[in-house]
Amino acid sequence: MTCRALIVDDDDTIRESVGDIVTSLGHEFECAGSQSAARRLLQDREFTYVLLDLEIPVRDDGGFARPENGENLLAEIRSRPATAETPVIVMTAHGTDGPDLGVKQMKRGATDFVNKPFDGGKLDAAIREAVSSRHGPNGGLTQAIVEPKPGGPPRPFSGGLLLLHETRAELCGVLILERGARGHAWRILEILAEKNEAGKYRSLSGQQLATKLGRRVGQNAVSQCIRALRKRIVRTLLDHLNIECGDHDVIQSGGRGYRLNQWIEVRHNGTDPRLTEPDAASPCGEATDRAIEGGSDQLNERQLWILDELRAGVKLRRSDIETRFKCSAKTAKRDLIDMREQGLIAFEMKPAPGYYRLVVDMAKVLGRP
Repeated sequence: MTCRALIVDDDDTIRESVGDIVTSLGHEFECAGSQSAARRLLQDREFTYVLLDLEIPVRDDGGFARPENGENLLAEIRSRPATAETPVIVMTAHGTDGPDLGVKQMKRGATDFVNKPFDGGKLDAAIREAVSSRHGPNGGLTQAIVEPKPGGPPRPFSGGLLLLHETRAELCGVLILERGARGHAWRILEILAEKNEAGKYRSLSGQQLATKLGRRVGQNAVSQCIRALRKRIVRTLLDHLNIECGDHDVIQSGGRGYRLNQWIEVRHNGTDPRLTEPDAASPCGEATDRAIEGGSDQLNERQLWILDELRAGVKLRRSDIETRFKCSAKTAKRDLIDMREQGLIAFEMKPAPGYYRLVVDMAKVLGRP
């Protein structure tokens, strides 16, 4: 499915700049320079997400541009059933008012808030996260990879399995977060998934979480991040599984601090956590032991080449495999997923666009010195 954006901004230069960013992500777009033009497009077409400048005029022929016009359009988008769940990323040049204005728009229903100019890939990251929260990581509907949504009234949430894969988190089999998503949600989820000596999830105050995150992160940023993550979980479970989840059913707060509810079962990399922890027999644990025992017989020609390249210090990307073997992206991806599940390789997100590396020296696997 091709994502389509609606860019709402009365500045031709900004529209062109934003359009270039959207195009670079492989998405299509249409533009509106006023509140009226945006209304018409939203009535006639379906958009994956909206990029909204607040300070726009009401009419096509110009007029006074004011932030309230954009705020009113945001309210309309949220009030219409057809667009109520469409992600809206608010764009503004009000840099000094950014944090306060951002909180205000998030309360009005904005999905995210980005200040102009869009340096450092801020807008790119916001778009990816907005699309990912409603769609799968490749732009397809997440619901396509899970069971169809049950009919009838919503079922109450009664706990479930939280899988922390290397690049994504799934709750009850549905994607709720990607590792590369903008903000601190991924790291917060990792921290809250840790257990104490008694086998209970750790309870941490907003200040304690902020300290663990470092980089001058404040308590307000932590609370906003958790609030957004809760909202995403509630919406995702209802949309895809028809499960009614309360704001505090997954991440609790109050008293002792933030903590995962005890009816949430956490597993790392989609396995029993014990299989991902190093042991005395192997630096990579049982998954790698099985690959070592099977030797190169468990690896195909492409995978053996991948290991050779990684041992030589090459920062390998999926496209390198496609070029070398003239294979499809699906085939290369399947090989890499298989190797990651065996504990042989890992994916590094930075520097973008990322690369694969060896987890350990696989000379034993290859049977070579």
